[in-house]
Amino acid sequence: MCEELNKCYSDKCFLAVGMLLRSILDHVPPIFGKQKFIEVTNNYKGKSFMKSMKRLQENSRDIADRFLHNIIRKSETLPTATQIDFRNDLDVLLEEIVGKLKT
Repeated sequence: MCEELNKCYSDKCFLAVGMLLRSILDHVPPIFGKQKFIEVTNNYKGKSFMKSMKRLQENSRDIADRFLHNIIRKSETLPTATQIDFRNDLDVLLEEIVGKLKT
């Protein structure tokens, strides 16, 4: 998923980036012993990690939901690189995943 996410971002497929990021957040909770990502954001150790995950959870889902659940309108705009740029928080998540999987 991360490889596809990177490819979509570099190819400026920003709708797909938002959707893939949401899929990643839905996919990883069992690594942390949780069922849902919101549980990871609320119950995992480390104040700064939780802060990053909360930002990732709330902002990325809101943006992806806009793409996934709104019906077509008379005029549409596409997301920009700035809107879907969650690289910093995603990097924090991936770092923690690597640490968890190594133990």
